Amino acid sequence: MALMRSMEESVKHKEVARTLQAQIARGDWEVGARIPSDHELSRRFGVAYMTARQGVSSLVESGLLRRVTGSGTYVVRTQPLTERQLKPSPEFVLLTAGVRHVLDPYYYPEILAGFEEEIQDVAIFDFRTAISEELVGDHSKVACVLTGEHEVLYTNLLRDRGLKVLALNHYHGRRPIPYVALDNAKGAEEVIDHLVALGHRRIAFIKGPLGNIDGDERFAGYRNGLKKHKLKSITLDKGAFEETVGHESALTLLTAKPRPTAIFCASDVTALG
Repeated sequence: MALMRSMEESVKHKEVARTLQAQIARGDWEVGARIPSDHELSRRFGVAYMTARQGVSSLVESGLLRRVTGSGTYVVRTQPLTERQLKPSPEFVLLTAGVRHVLDPYYYPEILAGFEEEIQDVAIFDFRTAISEELVGDHSKVACVLTGEHEVLYTNLLRDRGLKVLALNHYHGRRPIPYVALDNAKGAEEVIDHLVALGHRRIAFIKGPLGNIDGDERFAGYRNGLKKHKLKSITLDKGAFEETVGHESALTLLTAKPRPTAIFCASDVTALG
């Protein structure tokens, strides 16, 4: 019998909460207004005092009401906070691409490990695998791994919200955002210089995913190097940074006539293939 009474009270306190929420939503009490006391609500709803209090407490937890000791309970908004709004925002967030094949599995884990090691003793760390402006709180500090133009767009949106953002790659967006990056173009150009010094004149390039920032910058450096040495471009655009892509591309290039004497890949993973 005690269990049945407990279940009945649980149902009743939810009914109290639903009714109060509906009344607030339709304007019975405006933001800043004080609602009736728990004792008065108990009388109005015909329920026990603790049941009425529990119903009010659930609306306090949802951010709809606020209790002020010695004064009463007040309306602070007309709609409850969402689950995301109720969840404490991490102080530091690392946002990465949701598509795994655009991330290098060799140097990328080191970025994650270094990021966690540096901040684990000073702040909350939250690792996200899909970049979106909806994933972080208004007081978070955000590091974004940029792999394509859609990540640049989200980084712009985060910066527009006034968040402190650091881009982990070259940033080419419309807002001034600090970034940490390798000089992919310069490095690729130096690769061409080195291969030319070894006597190569037919140098092929296997590109990465369409729109990938690293791949595009390395391809630009490859073309600059060829232009400097007055050589022709030989390129394959095969998509993902994967070993199978590297293997298939190499077979295609090595059966070409005349075939290249050197192959430059946009990713270490592709080169391993």
